[in-house]
Amino acid sequence: MPRAIPILMYHQVSPESIPSFRKYVVTPRAFAAQMRWLALAGYRTVGLDAAVGPRKHLPRRPVIITFDDGYRDCARYVTPVLQRWRFSAVFFVVAGLMGRTSRWLLSERGIELPLMDWSMARSLEADGFACASHTLTHPRLAQVTRAACQRCRQPPTTHCRCGEFPSMRKIRLSISPAACELV
Repeated sequence: MPRAIPILMYHQVSPESIPSFRKYVVTPRAFAAQMRWLALAGYRTVGLDAAVGPRKHLPRRPVIITFDDGYRDCARYVTPVLQRWRFSAVFFVVAGLMGRTSRWLLSERGIELPLMDWSMARSLEADGFACASHTLTHPRLAQVTRAACQRCRQPPTTHCRCGEFPSMRKIRLSISPAACELV
């Protein structure tokens, strides 16, 4: 049986916390303390491919660090901390909303947070981090109809700049066909 690899998934790292989103926010100070602890405990980051591929040549204490939704503050606050400890990470961006806001949160939590733009994502990739797709618009996959899933099996019709990112070239920028099994 392959050994388990812990995956730490963050959403927002920011000094500001909106009450309706507080449970998804870690302060930069707390994040720095967590990364310091990981480093001192001997953890070393690995990419997502380590979790799905053969688990050979892993460090003694592997960990995967991810950031969901592509919030602008994450790129701003976590990059220096990750670089200090030589940690890698994957930033999952909502490709169709780059440079805009998290409009899917408006109906759920009454807020919209700024998302990173394409230049920020390019900068992350240039710094050795990975960017990957977290859908085009962040739909609630369990609520997507079968007809919408069928449409998503076709190549995306909207122009997307994901081809500029090596880590996004093989990732569909729409709902995965596997999500159709949920509805």
